[in-house]
Parts: sequence; structure tokens; C-alpha cells
Amino acid sequence: MVLWGSFVFGFFRASVFSHRNLGVFGLVI
Repeated sequence: MVLWGSFVFGFFRASVFSHRNLGVFGLVI
């Protein structure tokens, strides 16, 4: 579960880092 948590955290962090892709990430979620 640690790996999954790391993946989710990395994904969320990446989405926050790129505001231009934030809409795309939000659509996927």
C-alpha cells in the first residue's frame, strides 16, 4: 500500500505543479 500511496502522492503533486494540466488531471479523476 506504500507504493500505491507514493504513486497517488506523486500524481497529485505533479498535477499541482503543472497548472496548465490541472484541468486534464481533474477530468481524469
